Amino acid sequence: MFFPYKDRTFFEKLKAVESFLIKWDIKEKKIQIYELAGDYFSSVNNYYKGALYYEKAFNLMNKLTCTPELLGLLKKLSRIYTYTNRHPESIECCQFALDHFPDMPNHYTAIFLFNRSISFKNLKQFNKSIKTLELVENYIDKNNLDKLIEVWNNKGSCFLDLKEYGKALEIFIKIFKLVQEKTNMDKFMIVITNLIQCYIGLNDIENANKYLKVALDNLPDYLSANSEYAPEVCCELGDIFKNLNRLKEAEKHYLNALKFSKDEKVFTITKRTLCNLIDIYASLDYTEKIDEIEMEAFILSNIETKLNNDIMYKLINFYSIHNMNNKISRLCKLALEFN
Repeated sequence: MFFPYKDRTFFEKLKAVESFLIKWDIKEKKIQIYELAGDYFSSVNNYYKGALYYEKAFNLMNKLTCTPELLGLLKKLSRIYTYTNRHPESIECCQFALDHFPDMPNHYTAIFLFNRSISFKNLKQFNKSIKTLELVENYIDKNNLDKLIEVWNNKGSCFLDLKEYGKALEIFIKIFKLVQEKTNMDKFMIVITNLIQCYIGLNDIENANKYLKVALDNLPDYLSANSEYAPEVCCELGDIFKNLNRLKEAEKHYLNALKFSKDEKVFTITKRTLCNLIDIYASLDYTEKIDEIEMEAFILSNIETKLNNDIMYKLINFYSIHNMNNKISRLCKLALEFN
């Protein structure tokens, strides 16, 4: 979507329009403006502001009638909630659409089921995610290979998380056969990292190293293309090297994931990366680098306006083992500021 106003100019125009709308109760115009603002903030990866404006628009809408406008806004809300780690709200949003509008077009049903499955996955409810993804396949065009691959990849990822490596491998081999010509490098890199994880889980290190070489050979060109999936791919490579106990190489890829995730504002990957870096630095007893992670955790907490408990507990545990009571006290004071 094209926006004629960028950065500060957009904020100034939005503020002026909102001031005007306060004086005039023009509901339809408010909905349009709020949704447009949500679109803008989403386009610049400011998902927290985007969610705020989508919610403003949603609160003003008639929710009793299934209209393209309502479904479109529900779709945007359910997606942006996953970007901001508000997975229960995303599930609720999807369920509202599915329960209230059973006759909506199939492509909308597929979208809401898929978004719900992603939130189940992020909440570690993997079996629920798999069952929902199986429902999605009933509503998408069987000729739409991109969508099918996206569904299969998430299904295989759930089996990976459940440590059902045989089932996961079967799915990823099927996908790899479809993408190995590398016409879509995002899908190629994502599926090959998943394949490697399967082989590690099955203790087939020979095949794991074989596909890892392919991934690393393609990585420089992939990263230079500025892919939106670069944070995820780098984080997966970090996980792979961590699982192979090659910690220095794992650190390198996690640091890339941290950089790309901050640039793209993919804070779910930022959180995951920080947790893994703490594990590595704790095992190597790199106290100074733990301090750097603490600073990154402060930055993330300020962005999300909440503490990340997983990161905080890991930091407190490290400082406790090393009797760094002053640092534990500092973290506790920070926690109180977010209450």
